Amino acid sequence: MVQVRHLPELFGCFLLSGVTLWAMIFVPIGEASSRGLQIGAFEAEFICGVGLAVLLASLRWFTERRILRRSRYTIGTPLSRDPGFFRRGITYQFWDTKRERRGGRGPLWGRGNDNAVLVLYDPNDPDASAPHGAFPFHKFGLALIPGRHRQENSKIIHE
Repeated sequence: MVQVRHLPELFGCFLLSGVTLWAMIFVPIGEASSRGLQIGAFEAEFICGVGLAVLLASLRWFTERRILRRSRYTIGTPLSRDPGFFRRGITYQFWDTKRERRGGRGPLWGRGNDNAVLVLYDPNDPDASAPHGAFPFHKFGLALIPGRHRQENSKIIHE
């Protein structure tokens, strides 16, 4: 199950970019200076910083969506955990569709005591993989569903 998270931040980026675009298109320069809407150095620096943050968040969102659309997924095994001070990390291994062992490193989110990691990888380049913790705007949920084979075996035992 894949769910979107941090939706308020995405919506805030959308609103901020929309207001900026509206001001750039519909407020004439001469009219803005006659109304006293002059931009100083600090304001220009702040606008550029916010614009960069909006741009990076938007690029990250679209990158995640592209990876989700093109990737296959599998369950990987954590090899080591780096507790880190600012950024925790995990080293993992997984088996691709050709049954070759692959691996990678990525950020570790959540509890950090899980014994499995969901890995998304490109089938054309399995070395380009990412663990589920590398997606700040998407949340992954896994659940084990009892298979039909196991239910049939339990019926046989009970009969």
